[in-house]
Amino acid sequence: MIRIFCPPLSLALLKADNRSVGGLGDALALESNTATPLLKRMESADLVRRLRNPQDERGRMMPS
Repeated sequence: MIRIFCPPLSLALLKADNRSVGGLGDALALESNTATPLLKRMESADLVRRLRNPQDERGRMMPS
């Protein structure tokens, strides 16, 4: 079983619901340049999934 030992991050990811990476960073009081590497590492470990934002292809979204 994989556990994430950061309750604010876990809660924010549970409530992500197609939120942008920047929006998720705002919820955690993190700049997007801090949140992005963290989420990339989590994605490479198959803990989260990031999708392209259909309205802005530069951005990524966290699906629910």
